[in-house]
Amino acid sequence: MKQFNRGACVGHAVGWGLSVLLLSPMIGRARGAEAQNEASSGAPTAGVMIRKWPQAARVAAAAMIEKYGEPIYVTEGVLVWINNGPWRKTVVYQPEFLGKRSRDFIEQTIAYRVPFEEIRAVKRFDPRIKVNALRGQLSIRTSSESSNFLAMNLADEVIEGRRGAQEARAFRRKTVELSKAGKSSSYMDRLLFPDRGGAMSFGLFDPADYNWNTLP
Repeated sequence: MKQFNRGACVGHAVGWGLSVLLLSPMIGRARGAEAQNEASSGAPTAGVMIRKWPQAARVAAAAMIEKYGEPIYVTEGVLVWINNGPWRKTVVYQPEFLGKRSRDFIEQTIAYRVPFEEIRAVKRFDPRIKVNALRGQLSIRTSSESSNFLAMNLADEVIEGRRGAQEARAFRRKTVELSKAGKSSSYMDRLLFPDRGGAMSFGLFDPADYNWNTLP
């Protein structure tokens, strides 16, 4: 009987993980090229698909298209980008496909390994934040990218112990009020923390995550 070689197995596992990390951006680019080819072949573009969307969702979707280009997946109910800017994934929904007239139609995901003991604190801050511990992801769905930046930045501060959940909620309310008054905040412009996904994060795009035939 052959002796079990634990070192070899670990080596294969690490090699597989590195392959996923290296190939994932290529997969994302391939999907993007596919979307561009469909657009050039006469398939409806995202701009065409969103024409009948409610105004708020249409404006939000148009802003994402202008900033990140054509999404890789387009239907009359959803637009999907992968590895766009700081996000691992961005999804803009037609509100009716969420099952209600929701104004939270932009969902964005980052690679972030949340310590198990901090998950409850994140949920106390904002129950809309989804923690995927297996893949090392944080997701938030609000009405705009700037609101998503704000939520993610404050969630990071809660996780890192720099703010409590209640303090973070109060800071968000004040920041939103100031924003409406025309005062900008870096909290709403970008992610203010370094990559917290870890070297072996599962936050990268995996085609198996999506059933492309059943998305709305």
